[in-house]
Amino acid sequence: MHTQDTSPRRSLSLNPAALDRAPGPSMVGQVRGLLSGQAATTLVVVDPAWIRYLTGFDGSHGTLLIDLRDEDRHLLCTDGRYVEAAGRALGARGLDGLVEVLGDDPLTTSHHRDLLRAPLALLGSCWSLSTLRLLMEIDPTPIDAQPLLWPLRAVKQTWELERIRAAARLADDAMDAALASLADGPISERLLAATYEFELRARGADEPAFATIVAAGSHASEPHARPSERLIRPGDILLVDFGATVDGYRSDATRTMLPSEGADPRVQAYWDIVAAAQRAGIAAATVGASAHDIETAARAVLREAGVEELLLHGVGHALGLEIHERPFTAHDRDPLAEGTVITVEPGLYVPGELGIRLEDTILVGAEGPECLTRPATESRTRPGSAARVRS
Repeated sequence: MHTQDTSPRRSLSLNPAALDRAPGPSMVGQVRGLLSGQAATTLVVVDPAWIRYLTGFDGSHGTLLIDLRDEDRHLLCTDGRYVEAAGRALGARGLDGLVEVLGDDPLTTSHHRDLLRAPLALLGSCWSLSTLRLLMEIDPTPIDAQPLLWPLRAVKQTWELERIRAAARLADDAMDAALASLADGPISERLLAATYEFELRARGADEPAFATIVAAGSHASEPHARPSERLIRPGDILLVDFGATVDGYRSDATRTMLPSEGADPRVQAYWDIVAAAQRAGIAAATVGASAHDIETAARAVLREAGVEELLLHGVGHALGLEIHERPFTAHDRDPLAEGTVITVEPGLYVPGELGIRLEDTILVGAEGPECLTRPATESRTRPGSAARVRS
């Protein structure tokens, strides 16, 4: 069943203070509980997304040490640029009495070095060679905590969904405002992207969820085209791939809009095929199905139409604090849990000629899939056209 949010759409200006507060101590407790069966004495976290998830701190430099033996002894280590901000983030999460802020690096100083003792558990997807060497000197065979802890982030809690929903609405409103500027005459892809990002920040978003993609005409044949000085002409296909970030959480959507008059019949047929593939993929996004089932359902439609070879990427991915998170539809076969947020984004690309992609952010809900973004199939034609379709 494909359900979608039917509450009224309106211009949204975000008040961050209105967002529910993220839990703090309970999340640290969950980490310790999930690792309780492991031999590790300390969890070392360097991944910025994990540090933000657990503490609220979003600085560019930090290491989080969680003592797995002492529930009241944990360190957030950063440098002088972020000590004040780190303390403020911990206070907002109710962690200021539980996690101490240290203004230097425990890996290279003697401060609290006793926390770094074997056996260690490591959490992070990107480690510098120097950091790895230091940690391997302490413990040559550390425990990889990522597969043990990922279920915490894979299933979004109510407070996380609130942020993703807000990001989706802000992005839709900002893109509507940006596309309205096309009524004044041709503008460049780059200017449309810049207008969108201005409108996004004016409405209260932290930043775009990723580098905004605007591609007109044959430029849309590049799945990750970079906006150029190319003018967007009335007869062009227009592909926009856009998202917003609210308190660290991201949304992701792609609309491909056809000219209101004179669209090539082949282009229209391809758009309809992609729309059908997306509907099939969304319908497969149910509790207990796998992410790969979404891929299989969407590809089956493309295969039946004889165009599967024109799909150049996976059909979807989860998102949250990062724009690309597990599960990925291309290969993840574990059952989807209620609360998973995943994109469904089939596309067809003919090099040098055209590209069509339709993408929405989908919540795997207890009553079926819920579209958190405004459905891409509602935007078949460019703004101002009377021809609108609804899924």
